[in-house]
Amino acid sequence: ITYLKSWTAERLAWMDSELLLLDIKENNIPSDISIRKPYPNPFNPQTSFVVSVTNNSSIRLDIYNILGKKVKSINKNVFPLGKHTITWNATNDTGDQVESGVYLYELLINNKLETGKLLYIK
Repeated sequence: ITYLKSWTAERLAWMDSELLLLDIKENNIPSDISIRKPYPNPFNPQTSFVVSVTNNSSIRLDIYNILGKKVKSINKNVFPLGKHTITWNATNDTGDQVESGVYLYELLINNKLETGKLLYIK
């Protein structure tokens, strides 16, 4: 009987840890599209956007200079369910380094749009 009690306690502890792991995995599934503000900002040499999507989603990130001219466009056709990071390394569409200054961004995920400012400091 002592062996059975010991085994049962170990088995229950194992079951509890498995249930906890299942609970954590379920909490990682986003219930809605979320977009975190870019970090770091101000930045050098790069900044990142963390997004969570609820299903296969298309993502587009456009970066504009302060005069409104598009300097960079990052298009991703399919992002699967979950959390993803999009990084901008302060280059334009031709791969050249941009100048220090204020930049504007538009991040579009399906129909959700996030806009804001970025400050690039060399």
